[in-house]
Amino acid sequence: MHHRFAFIVIIVFFTSYVAGSQNFQFRSSTGASVAFNEDWKFSFKYETRLKEQGRCWYYDAGDLGLAYSGLHEKIKIGANCKLIEQFDDEQWRSETRPYTYITYKDSVKCLDWFNTTRTECRIFENKSDLWRVRNKAGIKLPPIFEKTNLRPYLSDEVFFNFDGQGYAKNRIYAGCTFNLTEKLKGDFYYFWEKETASAGGQELNVAGLKLTYYF
Repeated sequence: MHHRFAFIVIIVFFTSYVAGSQNFQFRSSTGASVAFNEDWKFSFKYETRLKEQGRCWYYDAGDLGLAYSGLHEKIKIGANCKLIEQFDDEQWRSETRPYTYITYKDSVKCLDWFNTTRTECRIFENKSDLWRVRNKAGIKLPPIFEKTNLRPYLSDEVFFNFDGQGYAKNRIYAGCTFNLTEKLKGDFYYFWEKETASAGGQELNVAGLKLTYYF
C-alpha cells in the first residue's frame, strides 16, 4: 500500500510541475490495433499536441502501420507512415514521415525491459528531407493495482540526425500503462526533453495520454 501511495504522489507532483512550466506541452493520441493473426497487426493512431500551457493547438497527425512478430517471440518489426500538419511560421505546414522499427523485449525476474530502434525519413514541405534514428530503452515495473494492471515504467530516448549534426536531443520518460476495459488500454506519461546547442538548445516538459483499442 505504501508504494502505491508514493506512486500517486509522484504522478500528482510531476503533473502540477509541468503544467506550471513555461515550456509545457500536452499531447494526446487515440488509436486502434487490429490483429490479423498471431504474427501480423495493423494499427492506426491520431495525435494532437497543445503548447503554451495547453492554450495553443499546433500539431495534428495520423499514423498507419503494420507490425510483424513472427521472427522471434521477443522481437517485433514494423513499418509505418505518419502524416503531419504542424503550425509553423504563422502557417500550417505538412510533413510525411515513413519509418521502420525493431523492438526487442525481455524480462529479468519481475522487471520487463525493452529496446526500440526507429529509423525515420522526414519529408518536409518547406525544407530539405532529413533522415533520423531514434533509440528508446526502458523498464516496466510489476503491476501496483492488479484490477487495472497499472504498471509504472521508465525509459530514455536519444535522437541522431543524419544531416552532419549527429546527436540532437534526449528524452527521459516516466509513466504508467493501465487497462480501462479488457480491450481499451491507456498510457499516461511525462517526459523531459533537452536538445543539444546545435539543434537549438530547447527544453520541453510534456504530459501525455494515449488510448488504444485492441481488436
